[in-house]
Amino acid sequence: MPYKVLYSNFDGIFAVPNTVVEKYLKVCSPTALKVILLLLHDTKKAGEIDSISEQLGITTADTVEALNYWVQAGMLQMTSGVRNVPKEEAKVTPQPICEEQPQNKEKAQKVMTVSSRPPRISQQEMAQLARTDENISVLISEMQSAMGKALSPMESEIIVSLYTYAGVPVDYILLTAVYCSELGKNNVRYLEKTIYSWLEQGIDTYEKAEQHIIRIGESGGRENMVKSAFGIFDRALSAQEKKFVQSWYDELGYELPMIALAYNKTIDSIGKLSFPYINTILRNWHAKGFKTVQQAQEENKPAAAQYSAERSAASSSDLDELEQLITHGRR
Repeated sequence: MPYKVLYSNFDGIFAVPNTVVEKYLKVCSPTALKVILLLLHDTKKAGEIDSISEQLGITTADTVEALNYWVQAGMLQMTSGVRNVPKEEAKVTPQPICEEQPQNKEKAQKVMTVSSRPPRISQQEMAQLARTDENISVLISEMQSAMGKALSPMESEIIVSLYTYAGVPVDYILLTAVYCSELGKNNVRYLEKTIYSWLEQGIDTYEKAEQHIIRIGESGGRENMVKSAFGIFDRALSAQEKKFVQSWYDELGYELPMIALAYNKTIDSIGKLSFPYINTILRNWHAKGFKTVQQAQEENKPAAAQYSAERSAASSSDLDELEQLITHGRR
């Protein structure tokens, strides 16, 4: 459906530089766009940070960050009447920190080798890069959908830096963003730390990241089952406890029934929950080749049978003695 602008309904017009639309409209945040439009409408507000915040319904910190965005973009200039805004960092020539190995055509086969963290990218650099690489605009848009919020200028810088300097593929970044959002960690700083942590662990392709997330989900499910079996409902497992659980499943090959049996034996023996004690029981069973609950339960049956036989023999002897006493007494 075609549309047209109804100039007859305009009650006034103010100038908007072509640069704002042509260079920054795609990459700037909604907050930054609101701020620059307000300042272009009323230039007197340029030094009134609190007034801008109140009129737009945003925080002072967001206002300062948006003003800094336009300072770095060359659309605003610092004056003595404006509250101090961090100056733009010295420009750094991009130095890619990831070496890409020969790869297949499939996007998921990209391999990254991290040597250091990338430098922060300026808004001007980001705008220039966006003009030559359409993936940047797509990345910012999809990131906002994945995280359920508009990205601040600083958050956009971090994301674009991951993509351009570190060479992290768009699909890898978006996959990690969805994972972090599901954890309730809906911020770009946490995303950045997660990505670099994974890369340092050798999780350097989309497939590896996907499999890692699946393993984390499986591990979380197992941990929840163990917590339920152990009666832990008011806290999360400690890092050491999680290592125990992982070793019981992955190293020893045991499932919940064997782990629950070891827990019951622990409670019977020492009267309290102890992960190290449970671990000792399970490792003893593993050393003896026990793979089923039945094998573990039958471990003490021979001793019990011998004890029962000894009790029976003793009882029989006692009866014989009692019979003799009765017989001799009658005589």
